Amino acid sequence: MTYTTMISYGVFVESGSDIRSTKVGSKVIIGGVQYEFIEKKVDKEKRTAVFTLANPEPSLNDLSKELVPTVEFFNAENVKVKMEVITGDKGYYTLYMSSLPEKWEAFRVSLQFAKEEKSGGQVIVASKKEQNVKVVKPSKQLVLLNSFEYQISKKKKLIQANNKEVRKNEQSIEVNNKNIQQYEDEKEFQTEEEVVQTNIAIEQVKAANITNEGNIQRIKSENQEIEKQISKIQERIEKETTE
Repeated sequence: MTYTTMISYGVFVESGSDIRSTKVGSKVIIGGVQYEFIEKKVDKEKRTAVFTLANPEPSLNDLSKELVPTVEFFNAENVKVKMEVITGDKGYYTLYMSSLPEKWEAFRVSLQFAKEEKSGGQVIVASKKEQNVKVVKPSKQLVLLNSFEYQISKKKKLIQANNKEVRKNEQSIEVNNKNIQQYEDEKEFQTEEEVVQTNIAIEQVKAANITNEGNIQRIKSENQEIEKQISKIQERIEKETTE
């Protein structure tokens, strides 16, 4: 695909002469779905660039989506850029641009899905201040493998977050057990009415422990499922690299 567009300065400027350059890690909304902007490389010598974005919560719906980007430049002459979309697995897209102008102040890539014009998209902006990085056109296989690794990294982070929740619940149980023991010790020096109230308090704490234990089991089951998903993705990686 080739684009030959130049646009006005105002769409880029935030204040004064600053360019709103999109940072890696930013969230990008396309068609109502939130994607993560995970890679931006600009090779000013070879006049190429690579942008990558990915859905942190991929689904089967991503398989049927076709990303249609367009690029626009500010302050560049003879603009004629070639752009290729290399698709990975489930909402993972690498944009490879070549034949960038020799001189430019900034450019932006508008992102939309085919047949979803009304759903709205977003833009990614690069300025001339971008660090010069060597860019090699990624192969279809590499992008696919990168998409698998991205999914695995997200799932591992989810497991880590879940493990923190397990520990919080375990700590709550430890604190509750200490409180129960303290309540039991106090009963020796209480009246019958006070003992009744203490027993009620003990049952409430025990009920909280049951909830905590249920949370622990639920989270551990979730982690087991995630581990299975990771294993399946690793199988896909192995298959892709051995064929």
